[in-house]
Amino acid sequence: MKENHSSLYINVILGAAGTLLVALAAMSSFSLKDNSSNFMLFFGFIFIINYINYLEKKAGISNKITWIRAIGSIVIFISLGYLLFY
Repeated sequence: MKENHSSLYINVILGAAGTLLVALAAMSSFSLKDNSSNFMLFFGFIFIINYINYLEKKAGISNKITWIRAIGSIVIFISLGYLLFY
């Protein structure tokens, strides 16, 4: 059975965009002084990232694409975080 790699890569991009949005929302929540759920946000985000990496391995996405997505997400997160919160 032939797999459609383009739809798989689109889903990887959408997953990366979703995690970026969650990270930016968590970062804005960290800026609040009286928020006691920062601990849960931090570890919840780490658990989400680990689960996405697990799903990408199960889907057969190469390590090269996973590293490109991770590095791209980090660069975009840092630049957007700097622009929005500093």
